[in-house]
Amino acid sequence: MKKLTVVCMVFLATIAASLVALTVHSFASAKHPAAQQEPFEGSAAWQKLDLRMRQAWKDANAAGDAGRVFECLIKIDEPNNKDDRAILTGAGFVPRTYAGSVVTGSVRAGNLPDVARLPFVKVMELAVPLELKKRH
Repeated sequence: MKKLTVVCMVFLATIAASLVALTVHSFASAKHPAAQQEPFEGSAAWQKLDLRMRQAWKDANAAGDAGRVFECLIKIDEPNNKDDRAILTGAGFVPRTYAGSVVTGSVRAGNLPDVARLPFVKVMELAVPLELKKRH
C-alpha cells in the first residue's frame, strides 16, 4: 500500500512539474511577443505609421529611449468596444479621447510596435503640438 502511495505521489508531482513548465514557457512567450515576430521596421505594422511617427520611433530607438512618450492619433476599426479599449491599454496605449473610429492618446516608444501590430489599428499618426501650427 505504501509503494502505491509513493508511486501516485511521484506521478502527481511529475504532472504538476510539467504543468508548471508549460505555464512558465507560455507566460514568457506571451510577455515578449515581439521576440517571436518579424522585425518592426518594414513590417505590415510599420506601414500603419505616418512618416513623422516612423522618424520619431527611429530617433527614440537609436537613443535607447524606450520610455519616450509619443502623443498620437489612432484610427481603428469600428465599432469601438470595451474589448478593443482593454486590448489597446494592455498593449501600452494610454487613451484620452474616443471619437468614433479615432482615438487620441499617448504611447511609449517601447510599446509602439505592440500597439501598431494590433489588427484593429489601421493608422497611427504623431500628433502635431499646437505651438507648431501656423496662425492665420
